[in-house]
Amino acid sequence: ILPQYVLSHESLEKSKTLLNKLDLKDMTYVALAIQLDLPLLTRDKPLYEGLKKQKFRKIILFEDFLKTL
Repeated sequence: ILPQYVLSHESLEKSKTLLNKLDLKDMTYVALAIQLDLPLLTRDKPLYEGLKKQKFRKIILFEDFLKTL
């Protein structure tokens, strides 16, 4: 969806560090959220819980997002 050259090396490295023990396939999504300083919207509960444990706060479960509408 997004060419990796759009993402900064810094945001990619931060996301790689955060996802090291989780799932690296989500690295570009997390990097984009970091780079744009926007919350990551996900249905992936293991990703959500893993990032929250590492103090990553810009993540929202899709179900919780729907409750705010």
